Amino acid sequence: MNRPGTTLLAGLPAAIGSHFDDLFEAGFRSAMDGLLNGGVIRIRDRAGSGVFMVCRQIGQRGADAMAKPAPALPALLRRSNAPDFVCDDPIVKRSMTDIADAVTLRMPVHITGETGTGKDLMARHAHTLSGRKGQFVPVNCGAVPENLFIAEIFGHERGAFTNARDEGSPGLARTADKGTLFFDEVADIPLAAQTSLLRFLDSMEVRSVGGQKTLKVDVQIVSATNRNLQEMVATKAFRADLYYRLNAFTIRLPALKARSDFAGVVRHLMQAMAPDTAVTDAAIARLALHSWPGNIRELKTALQRALVRRRMDYLDEDSFEDINTGEKNVDDSCDSCRPHPLSRSKCREIRSIFQMSGENISKTARVLNLSRTTVYKHVR
Repeated sequence: MNRPGTTLLAGLPAAIGSHFDDLFEAGFRSAMDGLLNGGVIRIRDRAGSGVFMVCRQIGQRGADAMAKPAPALPALLRRSNAPDFVCDDPIVKRSMTDIADAVTLRMPVHITGETGTGKDLMARHAHTLSGRKGQFVPVNCGAVPENLFIAEIFGHERGAFTNARDEGSPGLARTADKGTLFFDEVADIPLAAQTSLLRFLDSMEVRSVGGQKTLKVDVQIVSATNRNLQEMVATKAFRADLYYRLNAFTIRLPALKARSDFAGVVRHLMQAMAPDTAVTDAAIARLALHSWPGNIRELKTALQRALVRRRMDYLDEDSFEDINTGEKNVDDSCDSCRPHPLSRSKCREIRSIFQMSGENISKTARVLNLSRTTVYKHVR
């Protein structure tokens, strides 16, 4: 037992040779099962203090440990053709159910959603599901100058126009042959170029600027935008025939604040950025109260900021004091706990989960494994 352990267990019979069950209310096997199932567990010592435990690495020692079956692989580990992002929300699940069939039939896939909702990740997943051997070629339609858009997509011959590359260019459509061509921010395609793009989608034939030869390509088309293309069609800012050609199969990604798998998204991002750093349920509850106008991109930045500032091996609700949740006193403690630093943290956690649950005492008690009486004492 090291020095911090001696301090934490002061007043308990924590001598060498003492058993775990003599010090903590939770049995050793129960605690180990919780750790092996992943995440952080809460236990109380015999003096009534609550502590967090997190598993970093468990060595196999002794016949009893060797006989224990290996824990299942975490759900976040990437599987064959499985997305490398969280998609447990029912709306996202419904959108993804038929995506494999859509790309098998070479249907153009159109992805809509607010900025930061993961449209690029979904486009790459569609490419993975297609099983195509060619490249995934993204085109940022808003970043290509209007007068160069056609040449960028279809290529150009040497000296075809002023400032053309001396060696010419094959174009992104040919680069994506046998792969996927992803038009990101498709609403920004210049009107003048939309006619040429429509002809390409109908025939899959490419002729470079300044060239005479036509070449047929085989590409999967995926497009994405955070704007309303239907409104743009109504105002004649976007061609109706091109719109109907692009949205053969549409995926709508919900805003982060509307997703039911918010906690899974947080844990997935943490697993990718800092797999050895746990995040408490109370911290997730606090984060869930924010509106997240920047969606997953904003959430990732907030987690990175908290990781830089952390002073412990885990992130709790105090790690996100700069997040504006919009609620009143959700991170405050009750009158009886406020003067006591050790009680204040647990009280804040109870009150955060209570707010997250829609002020449901029974649900809060189940989440935190506490009695309803204990919850009521902190939130009344």
